[in-house]
Amino acid sequence: AAPTNSQLYPRDRQTGCAVVAYRGAVSSPAYDALLLEVTRNGTAYTNVTQPLVFSGGVATFNISAAILAELVNYGFTLYLCAGASQYQISAAANVVAGDAYLINGQSNAEAILYSGSASANAHAFLRSFGAPANSAAGTTADLAWHQAVGDTRYASGMVGQWGLKFGRRLLDYYQIPIAIINAAEPGQPITYFQRNDAIPADPGTNYGRLLYRVQCAGLTNGIRA
Repeated sequence: AAPTNSQLYPRDRQTGCAVVAYRGAVSSPAYDALLLEVTRNGTAYTNVTQPLVFSGGVATFNISAAILAELVNYGFTLYLCAGASQYQISAAANVVAGDAYLINGQSNAEAILYSGSASANAHAFLRSFGAPANSAAGTTADLAWHQAVGDTRYASGMVGQWGLKFGRRLLDYYQIPIAIINAAEPGQPITYFQRNDAIPADPGTNYGRLLYRVQCAGLTNGIRA
């Protein structure tokens, strides 16, 4: 487990923070520790170190740092240490904590451009994951975080014009980053949106494509509505 560029982590509503974690295993005894460096808007924020304890030739690790839900970008860099030497193994920029919401339904929920652009509502801290594709291949092809957009059907980061305005109003009011995932598809009967009970995250179904994106985004336990 590791953060990715522009990822939003759901905040804990009691603390206003989210925990960003790296989990894995090291199989080379040449290394003796991990170092996690965290920046806040490009300035040093905190460092976390963790010794590596090997058992059977493998050292498992879980190293993390908490970030505040605010309109600020955090950066993470993970190093393997061998004595005084450090070797970068992972990095992620523009990581944030905030709230995430889902939208689904027919054309009113999709809300693509018909008369005038919604781009004035775009914001660097209003984000989405993947793209609202209507196929399994299209869904699995885009597993990245994007700045949310509202006008164009099936575009990366597309949340719809209504979704973009909704997200911007939440962002402006609460002053925290917002993520929205929209899976709406116009003109479909209610059966189109049903779950495959045998495989809930089946990307061959609308429900499954939405759930698949939520799982890949790391939002499974953090959806607000």
